[in-house]
Amino acid sequence: MLNSTDQATVAIFGSCVSRDVFNSQFNKDYKKYFKVVLLQNQTTILSLMSGTITYKEESLSPLQGWDKNMTILELDKTFLMELKRLRPNILIIDFLADARFETMAYQNSYLTVNKWKLTRTKLFNEIKQDNYIFIPNKRQLKDNMEALYSYIKDNLPHTTIVLNKARALNYEKIIICNKTTCPILFLKQFYINLKRRVSVKRLNMRLAMLDNLFIQIANPVVIDAMTENLEVDFEHPWRAGHTHYQKDFYIKFLDILYSIYYQGMMPENLYPHKHDLRKRADAD
Repeated sequence: MLNSTDQATVAIFGSCVSRDVFNSQFNKDYKKYFKVVLLQNQTTILSLMSGTITYKEESLSPLQGWDKNMTILELDKTFLMELKRLRPNILIIDFLADARFETMAYQNSYLTVNKWKLTRTKLFNEIKQDNYIFIPNKRQLKDNMEALYSYIKDNLPHTTIVLNKARALNYEKIIICNKTTCPILFLKQFYINLKRRVSVKRLNMRLAMLDNLFIQIANPVVIDAMTENLEVDFEHPWRAGHTHYQKDFYIKFLDILYSIYYQGMMPENLYPHKHDLRKRADAD
């Protein structure tokens, strides 16, 4: 447990469900208590635990800015080395990338087949035909999770591992007509919504498998900030999406994390928890 005058340092291996907790648009005063020192975004576990990949920067075209920087971090495989150097108080992990994306074997290493980043590049178009793209099986996932946990135990014995038990939410397009007035559009929207429901169910089933596997291996602190009435935020800064939640999710997650590190309370004792960062933020 830290003193309330300290900032807990945080590293993240995960996705927007973890990264956005530490964004002032959702938690405006998080920097009073937490400092994010390292991020590996939307990367599969096999990619994380594999070796450096050789590439030419121009092969990452047309990526720019954030997308390019995050892709370079994955290719360079520097996260574990930086994790060891920085020794953060907290390592937050979510496995949304492994639930959502395939993995590619390349140069005796692995890459995340990220449809928003890697698949847009010249590099991917050059190598996709000659390299194996697959969904890792449970044995592969377990071996790499065990390797990650072993690395953390050996190099960061005082870092607390936190598993973000986030889940995808379904959201549907509003059908503005009926099967009588415009049958083709009605059927099209109906099947889009049906496909989304099936996709979310499969995604969450794989997420549950990944989370349970990691819990068995690493026994992390598990934070579940999902609530029964939580919905997709249609005004989310990064647009509506299956893991772009209403603000309450990010507030609740940070509230629980604060209670763990500044009040010494574990998640099972926090619901309903008394400390509420929203009240503090509104009072400032």
